[in-house]
Amino acid sequence: MAVIDTHAHVSVPAEVWAYKAGLLSHRGAHGNRGPVLTDDQLIEAYHKKEMAPVGHLESMKNNGIDVQLISPRPFQMMNSEKFKLVQWFTEEINNIIYRDTQLFRGKFFGVCSMPQAAGEPIQKSLPELERCIKELGFVGTLLNPDPYENTGAEAPPLGDKYWYPLYEKLCELDVPAHIHGTTSHSERTP
Repeated sequence: MAVIDTHAHVSVPAEVWAYKAGLLSHRGAHGNRGPVLTDDQLIEAYHKKEMAPVGHLESMKNNGIDVQLISPRPFQMMNSEKFKLVQWFTEEINNIIYRDTQLFRGKFFGVCSMPQAAGEPIQKSLPELERCIKELGFVGTLLNPDPYENTGAEAPPLGDKYWYPLYEKLCELDVPAHIHGTTSHSERTP
């Protein structure tokens, strides 16, 4: 019997966060030049002690986890930024997750992120969802219920017709969505 962790996030080399910082600083003016990463760099990221006393793979072993569904780190997806930045970064992270599923066959299965951007129709997110499921073999997607990231504008509630094209696409592709909030721009603390 395999132990499956259905809620895990990708481990990436530092070059990915530098790429994100570059996108944000030049606002896309320099185009979309993602980092060139070797397989060794991707593998090393899963051994790096980043958010725990041991690396990602060692943590899985220590906790008896055989398989993980890995997705992007929602707090890094910057959904309140302009669409092209969100799209470029989302595609890069999804491509890295795909490579990880190939490097660690049977250990990781991909759960994509969609390029949800505040104020944009959800239909703009669907081509990346479809690519990840049909071409990359991912098994689901993250769904951010508040792409505005608590900036003051209100996202439509999940029962609103705004979301219907996504729900129809999920049914068509026969995959689930993991509803997962992201960051908050609010300065209020509880």
